[in-house]
Amino acid sequence: MAKPRGKVPRDFEVTGRDLSFKSVWRELKQDGWTRKPPLRSSLDDRYKYIRPEGHPNGTIGLNYLLGEAAVLDFYAD
Repeated sequence: MAKPRGKVPRDFEVTGRDLSFKSVWRELKQDGWTRKPPLRSSLDDRYKYIRPEGHPNGTIGLNYLLGEAAVLDFYAD
């Protein structure tokens, strides 16, 4: 589990904003997740974070997540 960034009240659930992306990505990477940078010609600068059984050309949310915020939200749930 990733350590929360800053002080988080114990009465509330941890959200994606409370987590450090580096620590979350370190754990997911150990579980077999990979990442793929955006194409150079793309206007979208977000990486694809691909699940161990996923495919980078698959469905967003099922095979991969798009961007760091989506990864943190997924991890917090």
